[in-house]
Amino acid sequence: MPAALVDELNRGLARAFKRTPERWISLLGRDAVALALPI
Repeated sequence: MPAALVDELNRGLARAFKRTPERWISLLGRDAVALALPI
């Protein structure tokens, strides 16, 4: 993927996570950790 696209996705995810960390954690749980590890 183009670096600019990756950066934009990361910014969007960071904003969403800051807004609703509890929701992310409750919805994704260990899946979020598994997805984040390879990044």
